[in-house]
Amino acid sequence: MAAGRVSVNGAVVKELGARIDPENDRVTVDDKPVLMDDPPVYIALNKPRGVITTLDDPEDRAKVVDLLPDGLPRTWPVGRLDWESEGLLLMTNDGRLTHLLTHPSTCVEKTYTVKVAGHLDPHDDRIEKMRAGVTLDDGFETSAAEIHFEGVTGKNTWLAVILNEGHNRQIRRMCMAVHLDVVRLRRISIGPLELEPLRPGHYRFLSIDEVSALYAAANESPPDSLKAYSPTRLTDRFAPPRPTRAAAASGRNPGRKGASAHPTEPADEPRDKRRPAPRDGAAPASARPGRDGAAPAPTGKTDRAPRRGKRREDAAAPGKPRSRDDARGGRPAPPDRGPKGAPPKQRGRGPNQGRR
Repeated sequence: MAAGRVSVNGAVVKELGARIDPENDRVTVDDKPVLMDDPPVYIALNKPRGVITTLDDPEDRAKVVDLLPDGLPRTWPVGRLDWESEGLLLMTNDGRLTHLLTHPSTCVEKTYTVKVAGHLDPHDDRIEKMRAGVTLDDGFETSAAEIHFEGVTGKNTWLAVILNEGHNRQIRRMCMAVHLDVVRLRRISIGPLELEPLRPGHYRFLSIDEVSALYAAANESPPDSLKAYSPTRLTDRFAPPRPTRAAAASGRNPGRKGASAHPTEPADEPRDKRRPAPRDGAAPASARPGRDGAAPAPTGKTDRAPRRGKRREDAAAPGKPRSRDDARGGRPAPPDRGPKGAPPKQRGRGPNQGRR
């Protein structure tokens, strides 16, 4: 540096200990660029249906990387979710963590919710076969799986499947082996990492504690490079997520905070009750008539003069009682008892009264 061979963004730097920003500054030595390793990145993505889990597709279909912002260091998916499946997908540039989470020897569990066609009993023979392990169409023998009966909705049955191995399309092929049709498949956790509350097509950066927990699930210690990981800085730089072709293909809009879930979400699952947005040109709900603190809306009618006749006289003299009931404070007048001192009138009987 003292010889003036180092430049930062085209300017020669001779001061020892000068600081740079490795993400934005360009450093050269003898006019040759110095290549620096990308900082570690760990992303939890809620993959929607209709998006392929790959970095490049010759058919130019929507890819999971299309859901991530531009300028992000290169990342890749850990494991796979097929075109029709959805749910939690981990994106990272940490090769060591990728190997630990995908190798069957580490036994890191992945949990899926699976909706199959038809009504199944909790002790159905087909469920028991998958629990014990089945032979797939390519001859692969699956290990024992943990399967829980979640219930029946409509014409379908929900199951929770926990695997510690990741053969290609394993759950769908397990169901195919026992003659079950998969209607929907969604991954909800990878080890201690949970999908919620991410909406389909949205992503977030993992915290340092979450990354450490993933390493602990594989019985490994996190690397020293994790010290350079700054989820807060990444969130400030790359949030909010932008709308993409992949999101449009799946019917979602991740570029808007609080975007709604997939419009084709099954009706048998609970959904948040949200107040619909006002129509174009309509006032917001807080400013509509009748709301607290809102002024009443003009009706377009002017005050009219009182009608002619008695009501007009009553309106001109509001203190004057309009009837005997008003004069008595709203109480009805007593019945007519006739002249003063006369006994009250008795109701007579008709010719047929008193007879049975």
